[in-house]
Formats: sequence, C-alpha cells, structure tokens
Amino acid sequence: MVPVASKKPAEIDPVAEGAMRNLVKAFGLLKHVMEPYFARFGLTGAQWGILRVLGRAEVEGAMSLRLSDLGKRLLVRPPSVTGLIGRMQRAGLVDLTSSTEDQRVKNVSLTPAGRKLLEQVMRGHGAQIESMLKPLSGAQREQLQALLEQVAGRMEELAGQAKTRPARETENSD
Repeated sequence: MVPVASKKPAEIDPVAEGAMRNLVKAFGLLKHVMEPYFARFGLTGAQWGILRVLGRAEVEGAMSLRLSDLGKRLLVRPPSVTGLIGRMQRAGLVDLTSSTEDQRVKNVSLTPAGRKLLEQVMRGHGAQIESMLKPLSGAQREQLQALLEQVAGRMEELAGQAKTRPARETENSD
C-alpha cells in the first residue's frame, strides 16, 4: 500500500488560538453563571433572551415583533423560537397573534405578566453583570466592548458569506 500524501496543517497563530479558546471558555462559563440566575425566576437563558428582546423592542416603540424578526434578533431560526414561545405563552408571559395583513405572519408581544417578570429580573441584572466584570476597570470594559463588537462584526460577515455560498455540486463518477 502506498502512503497517501497529506497536506501540512496550516500554521495557527498561538495568540489567536488562545484568544478564541478563551472566548469559547468565557461563553460557556457565562451560561454556567447566568442560567442559575434566570432559573430563580423560573426562566431559561433562552426565555430570558426573548423577554429581553421584546422589552427592548417596546422601548424602541414596537409593541410586538414578527416571529421571524424575533428569531433574527436572537440569531435563532423561527422554528427554534416557536417552541419557546409556545411554552412562554402557556405561562402567560407572551402573546402570539396572527397579523391582520397576513394570517401566516405571527406577532409576539409581552403580556403584563411578562413585563412584570422582565422588571423583576432587571432589578438584579446590573449587579449580576457587575459581579462578572468586577476585575475590569472602566477603560478595560470599554476596550472589551469594542473588541467584541469587532469580532461579532466579522462573524456576521462570515455567517452572511456562508449563507450565500452555493452548495457544492456533486461529481458524477459515471
């Protein structure tokens, strides 16, 4: 058997690799810290995301969001959001209604109970964030925010490119 020639793996910048590893670690730890906080209010992190996005939309003047727009803001596909919305609707936290213009379009809005729960969580949310960012000075927090915005912007570009790439054509070996 003849050995197959293999490509030499691309060199990886050790600093970049370490930064990515720490970003992934921080994201995982963020979930470990925040999930118990949200659980005290009977919420999952995903449900909190929905409450927070709907609350922000209200502040911006939109009393409801289309299900598809909610998914975009959460970076989640609408089918994934639908199950969460159903559970939250049964809990009385959100309303799901059909659009008057197009019955296929579903709009999601906070109920008074959802707004009240959002306010309860927000009362301690600042302290929770402060606890996590305590080791950083104000300037370091600003720097972290700017760096994460840059990384997120690049990831959005890459995600957009992945969506527009044509699927690989399969070759026929006939």
